[in-house]
Amino acid sequence: MTEQEYRESSRLNASGLKELYRSPAHFKYWLDNPPEPTPAMEFGTAVHMAILQPDKFYKTYMYIDDAQICAEIGGAKPRATSKYKLWKADLMMANPGFKIIDAEDFKRVEDITSAVNAHSLAGPLIRERGEVELSIEWEYPNFATPMKSRLDKLTYSGVIVDIKTCNDARPTAFARDIWNYLYHIQAAVYQQAVASIDGLLAKFVFIAIEKEPPYAVAVYTLDESTMALGVSEVDRLVGEYEYCTALGVWPAYREEMRTIALPSWASATLTEVI
Repeated sequence: MTEQEYRESSRLNASGLKELYRSPAHFKYWLDNPPEPTPAMEFGTAVHMAILQPDKFYKTYMYIDDAQICAEIGGAKPRATSKYKLWKADLMMANPGFKIIDAEDFKRVEDITSAVNAHSLAGPLIRERGEVELSIEWEYPNFATPMKSRLDKLTYSGVIVDIKTCNDARPTAFARDIWNYLYHIQAAVYQQAVASIDGLLAKFVFIAIEKEPPYAVAVYTLDESTMALGVSEVDRLVGEYEYCTALGVWPAYREEMRTIALPSWASATLTEVI
């Protein structure tokens, strides 16, 4: 299955569950109004391809050195001018089939790839034989809900490898990313997707890569309690999806008066100030 075919499939996936986690209303809006990829997302896509499919990366991406044209145009924002846009459009027409990124980002992608390949744990995982960009269509066991998952890599030894670019790959910082971006839910979904193929519980591994020099790399697995939380949340969210689908109702937050308080960390900070 190509990435385009995967995206066009109406099956529920981990991204949809993350939207549903906020509220069914947010999920329904996301479903009806697919967001455009942000520059950060496009950069992440290039990084994934360079690491997992280097041959495809160099056939898909090319960089542009626009220093000369920017110098000729001058001004504070030469890339915003019509002359620059025309120059870039001509360049794209002359190189059909390529995605063009600037030279600095292209170099960053190559440096990040080198850092991952040189890492004593991440490098062997990337080089290990397996399937990359693997799409799986499956049914959620408790509800028979049609699901889909697209894994970065599944090694033939049974390891799910997931690449994440981040600002800080230290354990405390990446743990916050896991919570903020609901990576534990994604991990649980991917494990169940693989289990639908062979009935086995695959090991899930994050390769966390910092987006700025020196492009530090860390490799993590989730502890049992975090993975268990992910599994229970997936079960709850799929049930909520089935319920909302059956009723055709997609509510947002509870419509009732509730008492709210400062978070615990804020209360501790306030005490220190006093």
